[in-house]
Amino acid sequence: MSKEDGSVISRPFSAVDSTREIVLAPNHTFEIVLPSNPTTGYDWTLEVDHPEVVRKISQQFDADSSGRVGVGGNTTWVLRTMNSGNAILKFSYNRSWEKDTPPTRVVIFTMSVR
Repeated sequence: MSKEDGSVISRPFSAVDSTREIVLAPNHTFEIVLPSNPTTGYDWTLEVDHPEVVRKISQQFDADSSGRVGVGGNTTWVLRTMNSGNAILKFSYNRSWEKDTPPTRVVIFTMSVR
């Protein structure tokens, strides 16, 4: 999956896209969107193994539009490719205070910047 023209990817990537390598050119801004529900205490953490290749710009939670209490929403990360190379983006869904408990969900994106 790749995008060669323009500086912004028009469609956010989701967990479905984690099954294949994502190829982008340097200096491109893109988004990753994952479902979340911080009212349960769970939140996503992002680890980037090569931040010189891909850098996080921002992160934002958007609640479900129904306005109902306890209903989840989506967390959106805005990221930017920096230099050519490969990077692994590992998203872990867990409770920050449960240090010895494995995440309930892990989503890994393989990025190639060239």
